[in-house]
Amino acid sequence: MSSVEQILKTAREQNVNSIQFHWIGVDGVIRSKASHFAFLESHMKSGIGVAAAMDAINFLDHLVRGSVYGAESSEFRIVPDYATFAPIPYLPGSARFISELYGVDMRPSPTDARTFLKRILKKAESSGFAVMAACEAEYSIFKRENGKIVPPFVEKYGAPNALVLANDLMVEWIDSLTKMNVKVERFTKEYGPSQFELQMRFDHALKAADDMLTLRTVVKGVASKHGLEATFLPKPTAYIGNGMHLHLSLWDSEKKRNLFYAPNDKRGLHMSELGYHFIGGLLKHAKALCPLVAPLVNSYKRLLDASWAPSRVFYAGDHRDAAIRIPSLSSPTDEKSIRVEFRVPDSAANPYLALGATIAAGLDGVENKIDPGDPIRDRIYEMSEEEREKLGVGLASMLPRTLGEALSEMRQSRFLKEVLGESMFEQYLMNREAEWKEFREHVTEWEVYNFIDSV
Repeated sequence: MSSVEQILKTAREQNVNSIQFHWIGVDGVIRSKASHFAFLESHMKSGIGVAAAMDAINFLDHLVRGSVYGAESSEFRIVPDYATFAPIPYLPGSARFISELYGVDMRPSPTDARTFLKRILKKAESSGFAVMAACEAEYSIFKRENGKIVPPFVEKYGAPNALVLANDLMVEWIDSLTKMNVKVERFTKEYGPSQFELQMRFDHALKAADDMLTLRTVVKGVASKHGLEATFLPKPTAYIGNGMHLHLSLWDSEKKRNLFYAPNDKRGLHMSELGYHFIGGLLKHAKALCPLVAPLVNSYKRLLDASWAPSRVFYAGDHRDAAIRIPSLSSPTDEKSIRVEFRVPDSAANPYLALGATIAAGLDGVENKIDPGDPIRDRIYEMSEEEREKLGVGLASMLPRTLGEALSEMRQSRFLKEVLGESMFEQYLMNREAEWKEFREHVTEWEVYNFIDSV
């Protein structure tokens, strides 16, 4: 829907009286304000006000001192993208927009993540590329019993009975997403207790990020209706890792030809030289990207050796320990399916920042023709560290082991400072650094229990 009149007509016909304006700020938390239908037309045109200092609030809901914005700062306007209007199927009488933050002068905020992604995509378009993407997300379901978190479904990976037990949830998730214009391709019971994976159809990268935001709100909303809770936390237990694998490809400007496809690839992966250069850029910037794609202290408990999540910077074909994977094709002529899968991101990441920065890194590789070398095909975790070093995947290739290490990598990246812009770069780092400081200084039950009798 592209006009105020069309949206008002639809809202009236469907008895919508509460319209949520969703946005996701530098903190990474999805937030919303709602308009009553009687005032919707005004709010669509001028936005809804919110304190600019919201961008100085982090994941912990703490105001970060020294931020770009503070209590004295003016307001942002929460401005909706009309094309994202959709009634919310599991909330009768409600609808939503996906929105961006503008200043009171109605110019985009330099710290708005959706605007940032649009800027990166515009740069790609100026080079003749349409960026196609999909977010492959994992998440976990739980319930609270006597103060403990309990998984309601403990069936193994792919167990048919898991889909029987979760059928009511699954049907409502897929039905709601479909009605909100998100194309769901596959739904899987993952290997962890009450862990699921939902794969959405690839689309233009902005739509892919919007779909991920929609997925997070729908999954949590429907679970709540069923008396359960859903989390996209990267490592909710010692046995579960929730990733958000980014699938990316560059197409011609008319979206008719996948420019990553090459039938005669000497490396045997059907990837074009352009695609390999994109991978080269990702490899070059992978460590600095980590705070944007793996934003929590908890994220780094997922990125472990031999865990089916990446821990070292290398690329491969169907090698699920790789940071970057080139999935095999169903047939050698399956041109549309060739893509790069970036496996470092997790489901807590702001999808606009994660996709925008990842695409920018790949485009840097294209612009500078960065050769990624040959793919790794070995079982590197069955090797000695000395053997890994010879292969180029030794300790120097390790992804950051903590959020603190990741922030140090990002802080040193002139590339990301330029790509993000100084305001976004500084505010994002300050938010994450404040969280890292609180985590470092927090005394845990584990350390007290294990050491109190020994010292």
